[in-house]
Amino acid sequence: ASLTPTDAPEEYVTDVGVDAPLGPSLQPGAAGVNFAVFSRHASAVSLCLLVGMDSQVREIAMHRTGDTWHVMVTDLPGSNVRYSYRVFSEGMSACG
Repeated sequence: ASLTPTDAPEEYVTDVGVDAPLGPSLQPGAAGVNFAVFSRHASAVSLCLLVGMDSQVREIAMHRTGDTWHVMVTDLPGSNVRYSYRVFSEGMSACG
C-alpha cells in the first residue's frame, strides 16, 4: 500500500521534517516534533500516533532522504503521545 502525505489527519499539520537526529526531537525554531527513522530496505514508512485515551491510531506518511524516513508534526500535545513506525517492504508491512 502506498501512503501519501495527505493521509495525515486534519487536526495535525505535517511538513517534510529533517533526517537527523533519529527518533522524535524538537527542532530549534520549529513548532512541532520531528520524527526520523533509518531503514535501508523500506519501500514506505508511516508514523503511527496514539494520542491520549483515543483508541484511533493516526497514520502519517513519512518522507525519504537517503535511507532515513522523516516527518515533522505540529500541534501535538505535550504529553500522552505514543508512537510507532509502520514499515512497508516488498508487499509486506509491520507495526512496531
